[in-house]
Amino acid sequence: MTTNGGRGPLTVLYVTGHGRSGSTLVGRILNEVEGCFDAGELRWLWLGSAGRADPRICGCGQSHRECPVWSRVLDTRAPGGGPTLEARLSDLAASLCERFRVRHTWRLLSSTRTDAAATEFLLLGAIYRAIQAVTGATVIVDKSLMPSGAAALLHVDGIVPVAVHLVRDPRAVAYSWRRPKGYLQPAGALATTWHWLFMNVAAEAVRRRLPDASLLLRYEDLVADPRGAVGRLLELAGLPGDESPVRASGVVLGANHTMYGNPDRLVKGEVPIRADDRWRTGLPVHVAAGVTALALPMLRRYGYPITRRIRELPARRDPD
Repeated sequence: MTTNGGRGPLTVLYVTGHGRSGSTLVGRILNEVEGCFDAGELRWLWLGSAGRADPRICGCGQSHRECPVWSRVLDTRAPGGGPTLEARLSDLAASLCERFRVRHTWRLLSSTRTDAAATEFLLLGAIYRAIQAVTGATVIVDKSLMPSGAAALLHVDGIVPVAVHLVRDPRAVAYSWRRPKGYLQPAGALATTWHWLFMNVAAEAVRRRLPDASLLLRYEDLVADPRGAVGRLLELAGLPGDESPVRASGVVLGANHTMYGNPDRLVKGEVPIRADDRWRTGLPVHVAAGVTALALPMLRRYGYPITRRIRELPARRDPD
């Protein structure tokens, strides 16, 4: 894509919700649309500088210092003509890790920008603008998932924030996290469900703050009608919905420059879009029951059944 110097209109489509809910697929599909750039889980750009992301490999397969996109982004001068953005990443990580956690979502949604936090917002804006300058994108997809990150966009000058709240059946999420995937470590089902609850409650607060610039998208609806779902996302970002690259129930994925995240971001070529329902037979009954009990207040809210699928599970147990 041609560059525009990072001065034109810029929309940041921020994906929030719990991991393993389809964000990788959403971003990769949108990346195939002219004018869209899937940045991946962008927060790992600065968390990696603090030693919390290993490895920092771009979706193109190269390190970020070797990647033709991220190397130029990192070499961009920080606001005020100071050091490069790369040199400021550790400062950004230290601040955002402490004051922009999920529990701070409500504060960010309700407060005005303060002088103490102005530097962080300036740096965030500079990173988005540097990405735009390098890629020519008018829509940047940030799949960092943190509701607080979506709330922070309200304080960044010069961008239009759009929030997509992704939700998936918590039993499917728990099943997925119980098993390692590439360099992503497994997590216990109940701990995952607590996090699922907290993330979704915070994501709902973001949607209430952005009623005309946000939407709820269930993973199950995405895979049932991918073309329609992607069309709605494009329209939310101000792009024609009929530009969806989805054909029938699949999509052809090309090269990408996503930051960190699910190893599926490295897949290229023709990819079918279909539901992953292995949790129905693979999640032990006692684990599924525990997840259901814990997530009960939110199951009906998102249209998920409470008992039917549990009865369909095999009567077997294994250690959680």
